[in-house]
Amino acid sequence: MTLEEIMGKWDESFEYAFNFKAEVERTHSGSLVDIDYAQVGKKVRFTRMFVALKSCVDSFLKGCRPFLGVDSTVLTGRWRGQLASAIAIDGYNWMFPVAYGVFDSETGDNWKWFFERLHVAIGSPPGLVISTDAGKGIDIAVTKVFTNGVEHRECMRYLVKNFQKRYRGDVFEQHLWPACRAYNEVKYDYHYNIMKTASPAAIKWIEDNHKHLWNRCKFSRASKCDYVTNNIAETFNIWIRHEKSLPVIPLMDRIRQLLMEKQDIRRRLASKLKGNILPHIIRDLNAKSRNLRFVIHKGYNHTAEIQGTDRYLVTWRHTINLKQKECSCKEWQLTGLPCKHALCYISSKRNHKMEDYVHSYYSVDMF
Repeated sequence: MTLEEIMGKWDESFEYAFNFKAEVERTHSGSLVDIDYAQVGKKVRFTRMFVALKSCVDSFLKGCRPFLGVDSTVLTGRWRGQLASAIAIDGYNWMFPVAYGVFDSETGDNWKWFFERLHVAIGSPPGLVISTDAGKGIDIAVTKVFTNGVEHRECMRYLVKNFQKRYRGDVFEQHLWPACRAYNEVKYDYHYNIMKTASPAAIKWIEDNHKHLWNRCKFSRASKCDYVTNNIAETFNIWIRHEKSLPVIPLMDRIRQLLMEKQDIRRRLASKLKGNILPHIIRDLNAKSRNLRFVIHKGYNHTAEIQGTDRYLVTWRHTINLKQKECSCKEWQLTGLPCKHALCYISSKRNHKMEDYVHSYYSVDMF
């Protein structure tokens, strides 16, 4: 009775959907709020809703890497629908919500509707990556809507969970995750071929049932994001877990308030930052560059060959090109941050500036 007095009746909350839409569009010009409904007799029945605030969309396009983790979570109120979200990451690797919405269930049609609105809101930024699980229509909806070559990644944690229902063994425990996390094809092929030799049927099952990208070595270099799981979307689900029992429109408005508060905190933090690259990135790279005991063979025009020995006493070598910001291990190209081989070479140079070798996605300006 108390909650009903404060929040209003559940059935009445749906009637405020168009009021919410009008108010957001009035006070936050350029935002996209879309409502879908069905006519049942003389009554209008609410079916789904999508919200993309202009400040969130603009910040994603101008200040974040072109990576979105998309997922949904079950609402815990009287209306047992799904809360869907599209979550980006900023230079601090913090989650940055871009859009959110609700629908009654995870169907191909509902996900297609959500992605169509998302496409209207953000367009098709170069190098866009969308990471999802492989369930209930979401995997098909991505490529149906984003038809211009979006990179569709699949959450490795979800893949492993499905895989272990059918296949188990030490060979998979030792090689499946390493194959996924390998930055270059040589390491990937090494782990992959061991599994394929041990169980061709298991590898065929992966190839037949998980056709989206899950192996890091095949990711594009444009997004500068090497995530192999969809944990960033799960972070959002945990963040709003106490709000999931609210009626739909109070829930939509409460998320808007949380976004406003989060943007204010980051705006105040950003006003205190100095330099070109975010300070924590430089601190992390400087810490990683200490005590690297590799052999450096310097070459012509800022190139070098780095040599070392792994824990199995096997000698390895990688080539570095500082001008191109490339290492043959491929980690630097995928993340936009110098790998340990590059750090070893950079640290050996006099008067070096670590920030010169970091991608602009980690810059103070973008943050």
